[in-house]
Amino acid sequence: MDIITDQSVFIKEAMDSVIGNLTVGMFLTLLVIFFFLREWRHTLIVFISAPIAVLITLAFMLMFGISLNVMTLSALALGIGIVVDSATVVLENILDRKRHALRHNPQVDLVETTSHATEELFTSLMGGTLTMVVVFLPIVFINQQVKILYSGLAFTITFAMVASLFVAVTLVPLLASRI
Repeated sequence: MDIITDQSVFIKEAMDSVIGNLTVGMFLTLLVIFFFLREWRHTLIVFISAPIAVLITLAFMLMFGISLNVMTLSALALGIGIVVDSATVVLENILDRKRHALRHNPQVDLVETTSHATEELFTSLMGGTLTMVVVFLPIVFINQQVKILYSGLAFTITFAMVASLFVAVTLVPLLASRI
């Protein structure tokens, strides 16, 4: 038996390319977030949230038997953007509420202020997450061929959106309440 063509070389190159782009994207994101937040501790909160959300997404993928491939890695890259966006929005609202509260009452409970700031955005974050899920998840119901091709992408984006929401309303406020 002779090997006529070896697709594994192409697949490995594509996977390496996606992983490389994901890594470069994360570090460029770090620089952009730092440029706007101007505080390394705040930047670190957002930066920590991305890998945690990716790990949660990977756990969901493992539970549902979804493999890592070019499509799912691309979906993870998209998911990282949403994670960073959600985390930044929540963090900015928390920081704004804390500054406002401290101006009016230096003895204010910052943990409670953080909780209220997160609650203010929960409905908006939930709406954004559900919108993304409603856009991508129906892909798996179109027909069998589309399901085979795109179900990994649709499920991975859905899992990333749920993980993003979870991290934005739990981990980010927890870390932000401590700074």
